[in-house]
Amino acid sequence: MERTLAQEKAFLAWLNSFNIDKEPIKDLTSLKDGVFLMRFLKGIDGDFFTLEGFSLEPNHWSLSVSNVQKLNDSILEYAQKYLLAQFPKDYIDIQAVGRKGDKEEILKLVVWPVNIVRRSARSSCKLQVEG
Repeated sequence: MERTLAQEKAFLAWLNSFNIDKEPIKDLTSLKDGVFLMRFLKGIDGDFFTLEGFSLEPNHWSLSVSNVQKLNDSILEYAQKYLLAQFPKDYIDIQAVGRKGDKEEILKLVVWPVNIVRRSARSSCKLQVEG
């Protein structure tokens, strides 16, 4: 639990440093609809990641699940096409993210955009590593 809280704080601080939304993300569960992460990825490679077909204000868990599925599929395709990497297809429990806001599953989902930033020559984001 302690490790998860430390990871959560680190990821939230890093994601918020890009000023994607007007309000900072305060909790991992606010990422459960996939909207923020897709906007983040669009900032990394706007030619590939789009908000087309994405519900920008999901008002039901089924829309969140649909968004997370589209996000996951986009990440997998990007990894294969540009990073020449195979991210495991069933690594993330899509239902647990979109329906329940499961923090451990959301943390697993957030790791992929971090890897894309770290590994992609197409990325316009630069990781700031301190210490």
